[in-house]
Amino acid sequence: MDNELKELIKEKGLKEKGISKENWSDNDFKDIELQLLGFYEVDGKLDEEFRNDFINDLQFETDKYKVLSEYYQNAQNIIKDNSIINFMIQDFVNLKSVDNLINVILDGYGIVLENNIVASVDII
Repeated sequence: MDNELKELIKEKGLKEKGISKENWSDNDFKDIELQLLGFYEVDGKLDEEFRNDFINDLQFETDKYKVLSEYYQNAQNIIKDNSIINFMIQDFVNLKSVDNLINVILDGYGIVLENNIVASVDII
């Protein structure tokens, strides 16, 4: 990932969620590149149009518990019976102090960065 794209990501985080530009690490950008940017690259390259699409689609959330609650609500719409998965997700919403467990679940939604921001792309 080039420095220009890193700056665009920082700028988006600052504008949309008030994330300080100093709150980003090299590992955050590596995670974004490895897990999210690939949806937009063609033959390992990111052209200008797809770069703009990526920045537009990139989403950040600083409140992991808000994301987890939304994840639970979406699961409720999918899982209509009282399956074990339903109970597990409800327990995870209630156990806000189990940070590592929450991060694992949220990794299914997007990625939890080193700076505790959940990053995802809206590719639908």
